[in-house]
Amino acid sequence: MAILGDPFLREHRLVPTPFLIQSKIGIQLKLTWGHVPAATGGYRIYRANSATSQVWTPIQDMSPGTTEWNVTTLESLGSVNAFMIKSRELKTTGAGSYHNLSVGTISNELTYP
Repeated sequence: MAILGDPFLREHRLVPTPFLIQSKIGIQLKLTWGHVPAATGGYRIYRANSATSQVWTPIQDMSPGTTEWNVTTLESLGSVNAFMIKSRELKTTGAGSYHNLSVGTISNELTYP
């Protein structure tokens, strides 16, 4: 049986990344985060207009062991100024397999022109 209902009730907890830092270098954006050894499925990056947003859009999956992501053109992000990252692991149970996601770690906010 799977847990249904409240998504915060988790049978298999996964440690979130300890930090997510967003920095702007010229026209480039760089995200840097802390490594989670249990994140065997890598990481998933989300974006939103603000850190308090209720709607986060997934934009990039990163491989295990990766701890940074660079965007070469900020214009491609639009009015985005907040990012969130979740650790991922492939979990296999008696009911099947799924990607287990941690709770999200939200970045500092930066304003882009």
